[in-house]
Amino acid sequence: MARNIHRARSSALAAIVCAGAAQAAPVTIDSEQKGAAAVLSAHHFMLDRNDLNNTRQLLINITIPAREVVNGALDMLASATTPAALARSGGITLPCLQGGTLSATLSRGLVRTLKVSWNACVLEQFGLPATYNGVGEIVLVGDKFKVSAVPSLRLGNATQDLTITTFQSFPPYSDVTDTRSFNLRMVGLVPMSQEFVGFYINGPWAYELTGFWESFTRIVPPDPLYGLPSEHRQRITAERVVTSGYLKFPENSPTVWLDDDTWFHSGRFTTYFDNVNGWRNVTETTDLKGLRIHIQELYGVGRQISVDGRATLGWAPSRGAGCLSGDYTFKTRTPLLEWELNPGHLKSGELLINGSTTSSYSTPIQPDPAQTWFTQAPVSIDIGGLGQFDYLLDWGVSSGLQPIAQCSLGFTPVQ
Repeated sequence: MARNIHRARSSALAAIVCAGAAQAAPVTIDSEQKGAAAVLSAHHFMLDRNDLNNTRQLLINITIPAREVVNGALDMLASATTPAALARSGGITLPCLQGGTLSATLSRGLVRTLKVSWNACVLEQFGLPATYNGVGEIVLVGDKFKVSAVPSLRLGNATQDLTITTFQSFPPYSDVTDTRSFNLRMVGLVPMSQEFVGFYINGPWAYELTGFWESFTRIVPPDPLYGLPSEHRQRITAERVVTSGYLKFPENSPTVWLDDDTWFHSGRFTTYFDNVNGWRNVTETTDLKGLRIHIQELYGVGRQISVDGRATLGWAPSRGAGCLSGDYTFKTRTPLLEWELNPGHLKSGELLINGSTTSSYSTPIQPDPAQTWFTQAPVSIDIGGLGQFDYLLDWGVSSGLQPIAQCSLGFTPVQ
């Protein structure tokens, strides 16, 4: 049965890739600048773990906080009642840790819809009082609140987002108010098992994701001598993202402590960053058209990653005229291995981009003889019909390739 499921998934993915291939041709890579821009695109959208546009990380960042909110509510309910008792009672209202309430109702039957309302509910989040407001809806199967997976969850609704607000004061420099907003839906097989808050959620999954996660931060210096107020926004939006895969912690492997195999079958991610006052406005997109990202975290030697499949990448125009938006195909010839002392460098591996351009990596050299605070890494880009270009880059591939690609990962003020 498992083999048949794998074949069906592979056939469906192949159909998506072939159907998409007829719609748009891959971007053309016919110069050194475009070769550098194509490799920079791969790093910006796929490879660099700390990049805010990393596709696999976007899925983690938008879905794990939402599931942590749900798990927190399920924990509160499990400590106070049972699903059967809640269904019979018609509803329950619980006091929250530092004020406010959480209310819940549960429909009857084996498949049950749990409706939750946070009403100025003050809980602790990473050592800070956090005020929750909004609604959620979770479908439960069976007779327990704590489950390894659910078939559906939603935070927010058509008229109200779920919000979590925290406040920190650093006198006389700044008072910081941060509001996280959710309005999203996950439908399918949605894993919920998490060892502790902030860690990975493990298990197999197959679901469709639609909605957004947003952080809005307001910084107000109590003393005007330390500057003017500023506001900052970051948003991740998912439009009908269909994904499947698994994340597990191999128990008996001497080399791998985390194995993450993620398939993106279709849909779009959009990221948006600004500081609301007219600077750093950046919107970028990733259209998923059959893409697999396989990550293994290795004991003591960094992270190994493979990227295979197709996506259409949309750079923000403010990044520079050299940024290469358009249709990309990726094929990992040799898995890419990060240098354990600097995740910005890759010490081995080979990636084929658009069937014509190969990016390969070798062991980093440390330090830069002229600038001992830098670490250098060799990168070779081979462009079919044009030749091979070899670079020795400071800091990492993304920072080092920007001048050659004429594409900046910094931000440009809005004019």
